[in-house]
Formats: sequence, C-alpha cells, structure tokens
Amino acid sequence: MVFWNESTDCCSWAGVTCDWSNGHVIGLHLSCSHLHGTIHANNTLFHLCHLQSLNLAFNDFNFSTISPDFGSFASKLPYFNVTSSLQFLDLSETSFFGQLPNSISNLKALNILYLFNCNFPGSIPASLGNLTQITNLGFADNSVGGQIPSSISNLVKLNGLYLDGNNFNGQIPDSLGNMSQLTDLFLSRNQLTGTIPSLLFALPSLVVINLSNNNLSGVVELDKLLNLKYLSYFDLSYNGLSLNINNSVNSTLTTFDTVRLASYNLSEFPNFLREQTRLRSLDLSTNKIHGEVPKWLFNVGKDSLQNLNLSYNFLISLEHLPWKNLCLSVLNLGINSFSGTFTTTFTKGNLLRNLNLNGNQIKGQVPRSLLNCEYLEILDLGKNKINDTFPQWLETLTELQVLVLRFNRFHGHIGTFKTKSKHLFPKLRIIDISYNEFTGLLPTNYIEQFEAMTNVDEHELKLKYMGEYYYQDSVVVMMKGYEIEYSRILTVFSIIDLSSNKFQ
Repeated sequence: MVFWNESTDCCSWAGVTCDWSNGHVIGLHLSCSHLHGTIHANNTLFHLCHLQSLNLAFNDFNFSTISPDFGSFASKLPYFNVTSSLQFLDLSETSFFGQLPNSISNLKALNILYLFNCNFPGSIPASLGNLTQITNLGFADNSVGGQIPSSISNLVKLNGLYLDGNNFNGQIPDSLGNMSQLTDLFLSRNQLTGTIPSLLFALPSLVVINLSNNNLSGVVELDKLLNLKYLSYFDLSYNGLSLNINNSVNSTLTTFDTVRLASYNLSEFPNFLREQTRLRSLDLSTNKIHGEVPKWLFNVGKDSLQNLNLSYNFLISLEHLPWKNLCLSVLNLGINSFSGTFTTTFTKGNLLRNLNLNGNQIKGQVPRSLLNCEYLEILDLGKNKINDTFPQWLETLTELQVLVLRFNRFHGHIGTFKTKSKHLFPKLRIIDISYNEFTGLLPTNYIEQFEAMTNVDEHELKLKYMGEYYYQDSVVVMMKGYEIEYSRILTVFSIIDLSSNKFQ
C-alpha cells in the first residue's frame, strides 16, 4: 500500500504527477500498490477532473464491476463524459468484472487502453471505433467473445492490437488490412475461422503477427510474408493452415527474431532460414520433416539463437549435431527418430537450460559433460534406450528442477542410507524414473533430502510457471500408469514417480 503524507503537497507524493504550471493532478500511477476492495461511484478518484493518465494495474479490486465513472474525467464540467481528457488507462490484472461499459467510447482523447487479464465477458462494443486517437488497444487474456467488430478499422492511428487469449469467433475482418500504421497484431488463442485476409500480408508497418492456436484455414504464401520489410516475429502455428514454400527463391529479409511454424505438414526446412542472422526463437515442431538436421541450421542466428524446437518430426543422426557450438538455452528434439549412442560433449560456459530428447532411440550412457550445463533446469531423457546407472552425480546441478528418465534401461541401486548432502538436488521438484530396472531398497531416505519438494517459500505460492518470460516449458510424466502432459509447469508443483521398477 502506498503511504502519502497529507501534510505535504500532493504533487510530491509517490505515483502522483502534476502540471507544474497550475498544480492540477494529471497523472496517477498506482500499479502494484496492494490496493484492494471495490471502487464505488462516490470515490474521490473521480473528482480528479484534470486527470490524463491513470494506471491501476496489478491490484485487487475484488471482482467489482468497472465503474462508468471512469469515463467522467474532464478538463471542464467534471461529470460530462464527452469532454474527458484521459489519455492513458491501464486496468490490467485488477480483477474487475462485468461488461465493458459503452461510456468507454466517450474517452475521445484516449491514446492507450490496456485491460490485460481482467474478467471482462461479452463482446467489444462497436462504439470503440470512435476512439480515433488511440494507438494501443489491449484486451488480451479475458473472456471477450463474439466477432471482432469491423469498426476497429476506424482506429487509423493504431500501432498495437492485442486481442489474444479470448473467445473471439468468426472471421478476421478484411478491414484490418486497412490499418496502415499497425505494427503489432496479436489474435492468437481464440476461435477464429476462415482464411487470413490477404491484405494483412501487405500491411506496410507490420513487425509482429501472431495468429496461432485458432481454427484458420487456407494457404499462406510464404513469399508474401517475406515481402514485409519490417516483419521480425510471426507465429501462425496450430491452425488448419498450409504453407506454400518456394525454396528456389532466396529471401532478402534477414531481420527475423522469432519464427514459429508448428503443425504445418512441412517436409523440409524452409530455405529462407539460411539467411537469418538475428534469429532468437525457431519452432518447427509437429511437422513431417525427415532426415538429418542440415548443418546450415546451426549457423542460423549463431550468436543469438536461444530457443530451438524441432520436436514431433522424423529427424535422425543425433551424433551429427554440433553440440560444442550450441549456445541455446532451450533445445527440444523430443519425439523424433534420433538413434545412436549418447556421446555428446557439452562444453563449459554453455547456457543450456532445457534439454528434451524424449521419445527417440538413443543408446549409451548419460554423458557426464552435462555437469558443464550449470544453468540446466529441465532434463528429459524419457522413452529412449539409455543403459546406465542412476546419474547421482547430477545432484550438483543446483538449478535442476525437472529430471525425467522413464522408459529406459537404467539399473542398479539409488542412493544409500549413508547418503548425506547439504546440496542434494536443491531445486528438484519433478523426478520420474518409472519403467526402468532399478533394484534395491526403495530410496526413501535419499528422496527425503530433496528439500525443494518439502520447503516452499511463501513468495512462490502465487501462480508462477517455469520459463514463463521467455519460453513455455512443458513436460510429460507418468501418473498412475497414464502419460500426462503439462504444457506449463508450476514452480511449486512436485511429482515423484518410482513405479514399474524392481525395488524391494
């Protein structure tokens, strides 16, 4: 909670901005201030008739409805909505609830409106198209449904449109292709259908386009995407789309940061990737790419590539991967046809954080050079043919949180009654060693020393996911004989699975 000294000038208070020419309060920025309760219509907040900027993000307003008085801020006649001077409104993460009021369209001076992750149901009022001065509009992660109103195209100054994570249905309005200043377009995680309007691929300022996880159909012409000279991020994954690739045409566009083309029935690596020197994230999972990983792929974004997901394909020849040169933080090669012996050498100083080789035909032992992966958080070697004893030496990896070794040929004892260590897997929360050939006594004494499973920091009790800021970590574990995939892993989540072994 913010503390204000009422004996001092309010313009000196934290979060308060004044117009120094006349002393009027024009800005109120109270995000993350532990505010809670209901905002009633008689709240003195609505007496700030000169307010231009209001930020109440990341507070808890007890699922109260958003008051129509938010539209009453005015520079003269304080309760005349139509004369509102408010320019910036951010109510994200505030637990407001209820239909977005039509009075929002009276905020004629509004430049930015952010309502991320609230509880707004219903639909976007068509009158929102009256906010002709707005440059950024965000409704992500709500329960807003219905069709995207074509009146949004009236917002000719719009740079960013964030409607992802809602219940929008119907087609993407053709009129969005007329928004010539649009740079960021996020429509992912909805229920949109039909084809992608061709005009979207001609927006001259487009930098980011994310249409993933919808029910879109039709053919995407890759050449049209590559003609967008400012485009750096595109994600069209998990739809019913197909991609028309002309691999004989080399792209001159080399500025991609993120490329995600998962679930496209691709049978080969697109050639335009060869020229990408700044790429940080590449997802070609759930396709039909077969054969060896081409050597040129590991020169793509050689000093910048952080996340590479090639899972659910038909790739082979694990030994040919240039492990010594990898500077990735996330490498997902799960569910492929990689075979051969796991003789990989990981060098010191690497940044690997997540290694997934699940569901292949890999043999041999777990390479001890994994000890050089000091930042490793997730190691998934499940469903292979690895023949080794339990890699107890991994306990010195202080960041390791998930260890999956199930469905292999691991054998021998795990730990002893004499095993005592102050640093025994200090952060491990998930361990699945089921369906192996481990013997001896059930290693209860050993597992009791996994402190992270028994000690939970109060600060970690809120919902927080591993890798949520830069990659969505996932893991498949066995529970009661069933494979269960967790697409996101809570940091306080714990699993121990020792089943289907030969313990006494």
